Amino acid sequence: MAVIVFLQSYFLAILRAISHQRFYVTLYIGSQLAFYSVASVLGVAGSREYTLPANSSLDLLYLRDMILSYLCGLLCVCICLLVNILVFPDFAESHLKSRLTAIIPKLSLLSHLVFSSLISPEAMPSDWHVSSASIIAEIQRDFGAIDLQIALTASEITYSRFSVRDYSRIVTSFKSVAAVLFSLHTSLYSDVREGGLGDAPDGMKQGWIKLDWSCQKLFNAVSSNLKRTGEVDETLHERRSLEAIAEVVRNSNEGISSFETHQPVMFLDIFEVGSSMEFGARSLDGWEKLMRLTFYVLAAKELVAELTSLHNQTIRFIGVSRSLKIHMNEYLPERPLEEAMKALRRIAFFDSGSLRAMLLQFKQFFESPRSIYGLKFAMAIFCLQMSMFSQPEIFKQWYLSGAVGITAVTLTPSLGQTYVVLPLTIGGISVGAIIAYLSVTVFGKSSYAHVAFGALIGIPFFYLQLFNPRTATLGLLAMLAYSNYICNSYANISSNTFDSPPVYLYKVISVLSGTVSFAVILNLLVYPSFARHILRDQMSEIFVEFGTFYRKIASNMYPSPEDASQTIVEDSDIKDVRNDIFSRLVALEQLLVFSSAEPRLEGPFPTQKYRKVVECMYTLLDRLECLRLSAGKHKFEPDVEKAMNSDPVGDARVEMIQTLRLLLHLYSLVMKTKQKILPSLPNATRARQRLITSFISILLRHSMNKDHLFVDPLDGIMPFERRQILEALNSEKWMRLLSYFSAIREVSRELDGFSVPMKSIFGEYPDVLKRDTDGGRIELTFE
Repeated sequence: MAVIVFLQSYFLAILRAISHQRFYVTLYIGSQLAFYSVASVLGVAGSREYTLPANSSLDLLYLRDMILSYLCGLLCVCICLLVNILVFPDFAESHLKSRLTAIIPKLSLLSHLVFSSLISPEAMPSDWHVSSASIIAEIQRDFGAIDLQIALTASEITYSRFSVRDYSRIVTSFKSVAAVLFSLHTSLYSDVREGGLGDAPDGMKQGWIKLDWSCQKLFNAVSSNLKRTGEVDETLHERRSLEAIAEVVRNSNEGISSFETHQPVMFLDIFEVGSSMEFGARSLDGWEKLMRLTFYVLAAKELVAELTSLHNQTIRFIGVSRSLKIHMNEYLPERPLEEAMKALRRIAFFDSGSLRAMLLQFKQFFESPRSIYGLKFAMAIFCLQMSMFSQPEIFKQWYLSGAVGITAVTLTPSLGQTYVVLPLTIGGISVGAIIAYLSVTVFGKSSYAHVAFGALIGIPFFYLQLFNPRTATLGLLAMLAYSNYICNSYANISSNTFDSPPVYLYKVISVLSGTVSFAVILNLLVYPSFARHILRDQMSEIFVEFGTFYRKIASNMYPSPEDASQTIVEDSDIKDVRNDIFSRLVALEQLLVFSSAEPRLEGPFPTQKYRKVVECMYTLLDRLECLRLSAGKHKFEPDVEKAMNSDPVGDARVEMIQTLRLLLHLYSLVMKTKQKILPSLPNATRARQRLITSFISILLRHSMNKDHLFVDPLDGIMPFERRQILEALNSEKWMRLLSYFSAIREVSRELDGFSVPMKSIFGEYPDVLKRDTDGGRIELTFE
């Protein structure tokens, strides 16, 4: 029996480590049920006079009472469910819809701020970036709350027109819109710090104004679709909405066309060259401005496309009748039969190499933090069982069965989380037990006043559960401790061996203190899982995910030799990778809180330094999203690919890609191993600068090669006249390339900027070379 309970506790704890929101109650209830089932054999979990019959190892009386008690508990759950449904029903789905509709004005305001800064940057207040950054922070927190609400909605049986998968798709579309806006905002902020794009012609301003109007209309339409109740005029609303969207798309296309009309006229001076056919600083600034403006045009196109997709996601449910949604299938694979057949095939056809791979995966999982937490929790329950088997009388007299629930609350996947919930656990159980003791002392053990008193104190305790996720544990444990004390006192009202109220209170608090101390010691001494270690592991994995994200973007841009046509569209996994990175970044905030609560010999945990790295990660994600927007949904055409493979552009491109991936790999290793950083890292900004200057050089040389005096990689691809070159660059295939050059500049700058906060955390190795200046010369000498 002890072995079975050990294994059950192990697997339930792993589920809790995977998702605390979904499986915490499963662990709490499941572990107690299993433990009390074993106690029914011995009759030690409780103070009533249970005695084993002669020649019997099973206390049938206690087993009967235990089953009846849990049937009563199930009845109470049904009563609570009915009350929650019939009396002011409060469903997670309504909170999810309200959060979705509440996030739309914030996205709309951010969109308006972005376009206003493009229309008239000089009219923007000096602190516009601060206000927009606060809006972005609110949106990021809202997405974290929305993900939680989706998990809660998945556990409900609802009468709705949306399923959880429908909501997940809508939220994914919301995140795509937000990602485009975040990218536009971060790029604009970089331009503002460098002096901005300058004053645009009136025609281009009118284009931005039309786009701003179009986006506001789209946001309003999405909000209207989500708020529709479905009772009247659904067909009329859908028709009017589609007509309005068609008008919005026409206006946005007109706005984008105005850019293409004015752009060639604005940038004729970028062909300024010197006597040695090298371009000057003014010309380089002009090219940079052209690339940034091209990025904004493509990003605006993507924003309108994502908003239109979001609108289509919501409008297709208008007129759809409500139905009963049972979300059990949300936990299952979309094709369970195919998944089962694949698993059977892997089992039926495997060789020794496959067996070794399976054993290696099992070993890695067994040594993972989740498995270690499961082992520690199962070991704690096993120790309680051993005390029950060896000292049943002591176990019964001290009410040690209550230690199971306390262990489930206190023994957490990380030590920092244990320290955070520790005062809440002690305070909640102690306060609840003390209030119950006072109630029993004043009203006696069998008074109906306990019900009224429990309802009275339940108001603040339930308010604590709603007020804050941290105080939810305090309120819940206080109510459980109050009810347990009252119920046990009433159940043993006729027992002569049951302790008096003060002695019972003393034993309850003693068991609480002992169990909490045991859980802390076990978590601290047996394979301690520090939250700061988990934090660094997660941040290291996020750097790896950044590398995967960049690799997918790069592979999506350049066609492989076997690609016979340009019909290959964007890898569908790219947005999934981006959304996964965003969700993991949101989850880091809780780990930062847990890490700051842990004791540390080197001193307090540098929370602010790690938070700075996390902020840089958010910015890098926005920069990579800029790169994805520039890459578009199709691979580069052969003309663009030929130009990018020409010498010296091809070598510079390879160097830049290698530098970016090397830096991401290096940061991941540093975060994993805590090693110091080298003083001179590969410079991504310099690699990008070499790429852009190489491309501009071959373009300028091409404009001077009308007589074909030298080998020209752009011959036959690009016209020779400057105005015609700019008009060609205004086509979509070259606009994507220019936008890519602009986006990769921000990515490279952000990657180089990671070294500053990471050196402040992990330190820096001394340099073996020292740079001295003497008489205008630079000499390198060893230290």
